[in-house]
Amino acid sequence: MRSWILALAVLAVAATAQASDMKMVCYYTNWAQYRPAGVKYFPEDIDVTLCTHVMYAFAKISSGVLHPFEWNDLSEEWMKGMYERTMEMKKKNGALKISISVGGWNHASKGFSDVVASEANMKKFIDHSITWMRKYGFDGLDMDWEYPGVGGDRGSKPEHKHAFTVLIQKLRAAFEAEAAASGKERLLLTAAVGCGKSTIDAAYEVAALAKEMDFIDLMTYDLHGAWEKHTGAHIALFPREGETGNDRTLNVDWAVNYFMEKGLPANKLVMGLGTYGRGFTLVDKSKTGMGAPAKGACAAGQYTREKGFISYYEICKHLKSGWTAKYHPEHKCMYAYGGDQWIAYDDTKTIGIKAQYIKDKGLAGGMIWALDLDDFKGSFCGEGKYPLLSSIVNVLFKGGVPVEPPKPQPTSGPGPNPTEGPVDPVTQPPHPQPQPGDCSQGGIVAVKGVCTDFIQCTSKTGGVRQSCGGGLHFNPATKNCDWPANVHRDDC
Repeated sequence: MRSWILALAVLAVAATAQASDMKMVCYYTNWAQYRPAGVKYFPEDIDVTLCTHVMYAFAKISSGVLHPFEWNDLSEEWMKGMYERTMEMKKKNGALKISISVGGWNHASKGFSDVVASEANMKKFIDHSITWMRKYGFDGLDMDWEYPGVGGDRGSKPEHKHAFTVLIQKLRAAFEAEAAASGKERLLLTAAVGCGKSTIDAAYEVAALAKEMDFIDLMTYDLHGAWEKHTGAHIALFPREGETGNDRTLNVDWAVNYFMEKGLPANKLVMGLGTYGRGFTLVDKSKTGMGAPAKGACAAGQYTREKGFISYYEICKHLKSGWTAKYHPEHKCMYAYGGDQWIAYDDTKTIGIKAQYIKDKGLAGGMIWALDLDDFKGSFCGEGKYPLLSSIVNVLFKGGVPVEPPKPQPTSGPGPNPTEGPVDPVTQPPHPQPQPGDCSQGGIVAVKGVCTDFIQCTSKTGGVRQSCGGGLHFNPATKNCDWPANVHRDDC
């Protein structure tokens, strides 16, 4: 009976995905197997009814070719390896695509720089990759070079920006040729890309890459973190009032729009969503809002054991222990604090808002980092298994409608303290009503005839009307509030 129910669930999701070509990309991390008992993650924990694509992270490049990273990735006579165990998930969902992801943050440019050093090195890498993926059953290659063209601790050089494009072009041509010669389905070619403006500009020839890729995963998370001196939301959907300069670009909506302006079509853009929080240690326990002074990373989670980074299920533990959780209505995300510890994150409601954004924007789908950071067993949050991923799937595939969390009330007293919790901007009523507007492209749009105002789109037909403060005008070219001299409009 259980197998019959599972089959029906797989068919339902697969049919919906096929009809809309919507993608749900799920990253599997091969080091989550080493976590403490109760949260160890293995291939058998993947819920194949919730993902259309699984990215197996990570492989490495050694001696110019792909190599497994973990000791048990490959099968031995005495052991079934993680690759083989992952491929067995296709028995539960024949439509599931599984790619090998190569690189990652720690890998940086190691290996990649050697591959692009010459035509011969590229050919060696490409030929070996095709044979290697066919041998182990992978459906595609996911390139996670962090980042071509970016120096410093990333270890790359400016000329690698174009070299990466050339490598991708050669990979796609080789995949096409191999499929034609073998009669097999063509191997998929995808990439995970950074979303800071300086990284995008230094690393990617976006339009040229988009032409070759099946889709591109935007790592629209880690936009803020403990490397900064103030609390911030690494998964902010939109900017907040008062943000200036580069901070106005550190949000999901800006990154999505910038990539599209650079030539990545919506139907190849997969938007990243984090199933984890990033946190800080507060300087002053009484100042707990967005932008509060911070003095480093929050404490490591009990299970993930990395300072400044904490899984959703660990956040649930904190909330149950008495932490305060608040919704930030501008960023469309949650934050929570207890003592001097502070974390920004998405819950089931706010991640649903992001899923709706994906639909409204006409994007190719959503991507999560990562499967093992959700409450995958349903043991911590009381929301069932995979609450975050399920919330995304409910909106993207099943017609679910996200519900926005209640907005916090303005702080009472002689005057609002901007670091004691989010309050509605003084330029709009406490509970703004949806306003009609040309939101067919989503994001933030100008209000015709009123230079100071803009609409933060919540659907294709309109959204929340807001105003720029401090004598600023809304600049449609940058989607930001700007000095009037920089705004060139003929409607006001």
